[in-house]
Amino acid sequence: TGTEVSRILGAIDSRTAFPNANFFLLNPNGLLFGAGARLEVGGSFHASTANGLRFSTGDVFAAARDGVFPAGTPTALQFAPGTVPGTIVNEANLEVTTGRHLTLTGGTVLSSGSLKAPQGTVGVATVTGNSEIVLRSPNAVLSLRLNGNAIDPAFEESEATTLAAIPNLAALLTGDPETPEAITVSPDGTIALGSPTVTLQTVPVVGGLDNQGAVAVKVGDVAVQTIHGGNVQVAATRNLVMMSPQVSSTGNIVLSAANTLIWRDTLTLPANALAAGNLTLRGDRGIDAIALNHDRGFLQSLGTIFVVGDGPLFTDVRFAAPNLFQVLTTTGAPATNERRF
Repeated sequence: TGTEVSRILGAIDSRTAFPNANFFLLNPNGLLFGAGARLEVGGSFHASTANGLRFSTGDVFAAARDGVFPAGTPTALQFAPGTVPGTIVNEANLEVTTGRHLTLTGGTVLSSGSLKAPQGTVGVATVTGNSEIVLRSPNAVLSLRLNGNAIDPAFEESEATTLAAIPNLAALLTGDPETPEAITVSPDGTIALGSPTVTLQTVPVVGGLDNQGAVAVKVGDVAVQTIHGGNVQVAATRNLVMMSPQVSSTGNIVLSAANTLIWRDTLTLPANALAAGNLTLRGDRGIDAIALNHDRGFLQSLGTIFVVGDGPLFTDVRFAAPNLFQVLTTTGAPATNERRF
């Protein structure tokens, strides 16, 4: 793969030669799907900045070197220790065939386009180095496993740094290797270079929240907007930023952040999630869901809504569920700490 990021500006077509084959696109340096990118893939599609792909035989295909693709079934994506995994940026409308899966996994994932897997699973996850994502099917495509259950030191060192810590992000977005001051996600979902007007590491324990302005992206964040699938799983190593999102599933939706889950709308764009099954919102250190600018925004489940976290919950969002609405800690116990609605 060399040292360059991969820019996909047109069609990825494997259907012609291999009508039902799954497609794995790996580049540890980073991946950009431009607005004109599209998938002509008969099987599932997995895009990742992993360093290697492990197979059921125990063999590992290393993305950094040319070699023979091993026999067997791919079982896991591997991210090398001592690294901050590369970034994925999606500006396109990516969709796979009905019943297939679509996954994006890397150190930081930004999607201002759409991700669709009808009757399949859409999986988006950020990871640190020294970790492995286990591929499973049909109902749980992504299963994150950290080696030794530890955060890689390279990730810890990047925690307080600026955009410069996100590998090749400036080059992905602009083609210019010079790093700008910051990258932000606006309430309408637009990804832009510039200074943030709101910076949230964790939800403040007291006081109100500014529901206007852009949020700064940092290493380990996921920022996504439009997702549809049979099941939807989104997991961020740090913050999960949902700006004017449109998320729907004919099964379950799980949105989780190891730090803070941020949910926003605008006066013209509602923030909606609709799950035919259960809907889980998890922010281990806090949930910041301020989204009453638009009168048609909602978080709705035809099953049960679970709100999970050990930090404060700030929300004015409309929730709707015919069954249970549960607020829990990360251990599964009923939450007793500060909740603000």
